[in-house]
Amino acid sequence: MTAIVVSLDGSRSVQDTVDAKLRTADEANALGEELAARIVVGGAEEGLNDINANRPAKD
Repeated sequence: MTAIVVSLDGSRSVQDTVDAKLRTADEANALGEELAARIVVGGAEEGLNDINANRPAKD
C-alpha cells in the first residue's frame, strides 16, 4: 500500500509504502492507519492542513 500527500501547488510531496499480507478488513484498516501516521511524521501534516483549510465545513 502506498500513501502520498502532495501540496496544493505540487511543489512538495511526502510518500511512504508498506508491504504486508493482510487477511482481514481489520488488518487492512490498521495498516492504513499506520501508513497515515508514518507520512504525517514524515512531513505530510503541513500539506494536509492546507488541503483541509480549503474544504467546506461538514454539516
